[in-house]
Formats: sequence, structure tokens, C-alpha cells
Amino acid sequence: MKIGSESREMQSDFEEAGQSLLPLSAWLLGFPESSSTMFANRRELAETLLRRLLADGRGAPLQELQDRFHAARKVDAAEVLATLGCAARSVAQTIMAAWLLGRYLPFETEDCTGSVQAGVMGAEAYRQSLVWHLIGATPMGVPQGGPNSWALPPRNMV
Repeated sequence: MKIGSESREMQSDFEEAGQSLLPLSAWLLGFPESSSTMFANRRELAETLLRRLLADGRGAPLQELQDRFHAARKVDAAEVLATLGCAARSVAQTIMAAWLLGRYLPFETEDCTGSVQAGVMGAEAYRQSLVWHLIGATPMGVPQGGPNSWALPPRNMV
């Protein structure tokens, strides 16, 4: 019984961390705080990102970034990033790249001497990345108008 309760507690902690990642992500990317629902609709990307950061041992710099965000959420993120240490700044850059491109691009290692391996976060993360929203397009391989849109007449392109 104890194992199950610890598992539920860990899942709850993970969900809480994932929820706090959404407003942090909006702030880092310069979106208004109200846009965190746009990020919430991309839950798989957020969960994959959080799992990768924690698996890479980046929990402490992520916590530092979260603490700075809560202390200075009304300040422009660029001003705060300039004052962060290398590890927290690297986590911030990784978060921004993941949301925009759907790719895990850690910029520097914990000691700021090199880089860790980049990689694709998955097909769903690619589809959920914000680049498509920002440029007003759909990802390659996804029908422009959604499933069965091929049967609809083309939109007027005036």
C-alpha cells in the first residue's frame, strides 16, 4: 500500500511541476500570462519537456528559474535571464527551444563547458510546437484543414 501512495504522491508532484511550467514558459517566450491556456493545450509537449529536464539532472536549475520567475514575474524575462547563472539560463533556453520547435536542445551542460545531446521530443511534440501557431501554418504531414479536409473545396485565398 505504501508503494502505491508514494507513486500517487510522485505523480501529484510531477503534475504540479508540469502546471507551474506553463506560466513560466509563457513568461519566457513573452506571451501574456493569460496565454498559459494555449500552453496547457499542448500537455504532451510539456510533460515530455519536464521529464527530459528532470532525467538530465536539471531539476535544481529549473527550480532556480521557477523561483526567479515567481519573484519577478512582472519583469521582462530577458532582464531576469541576464542575471541568472549558466545552468538556469541554459534550462530557460532549452524550454524556449522546446516550445517553439518541439525539439530538446540543451544549450550547455550543468558546468557550462559543453553541450548534451539534442533530440526530437516526439511526433506529437513536433505537431504541438508553437512555431506552427506563430507562422499560421500546419506541420508537414498534417492536413491543412484537419481530417477529411481533402474532401472540402479550397478556401478563397484573396
